[in-house]
Amino acid sequence: MAPDLDSETRTRALVAAVSLGAVVLVAVPSTFVLSSFFVSVLEPVVESLGASDLWLLAAPAFALLIGLQLAAEAAALRLHGLAALRHGGRRLVFARHLVVAITTALAVGLVTWYSTSLVVANSWVVAVLGGLVAVAALVAIVYESTAFAVDHRSNEQRL
Repeated sequence: MAPDLDSETRTRALVAAVSLGAVVLVAVPSTFVLSSFFVSVLEPVVESLGASDLWLLAAPAFALLIGLQLAAEAAALRLHGLAALRHGGRRLVFARHLVVAITTALAVGLVTWYSTSLVVANSWVVAVLGGLVAVAALVAIVYESTAFAVDHRSNEQRL
């Protein structure tokens, strides 16, 4: 028999699971993509200045910070719904909505790219990754659309 967990323990376990999931699903891929992007942008600058290649380590570190912040926002969005985007000042709320919009656009672009690779490439690795990304995106879109509709209806009923 499984031991009974009190409400606080269940809440902590849920927060830990959501946070870990956000790190794996959001922080790791975004850190990898942003790191390679920042290195490609920073490399010509470092070479033209004649600076040490150690400066290129700033790119992955900055990408990691952004990836972890994106994971924190994703976990908050998952745990608290759309209300997580609405706390703070006007600029912070605008920045959160902008980050969600950009991240969503990048995810849709990635799904499109992997799906195209699925059709065009003969590599089974790309085909498997494309299929997994497409299924994950479909599940996320359905889940988030349902959550948005429920939140929107509950806000209309309160007015």
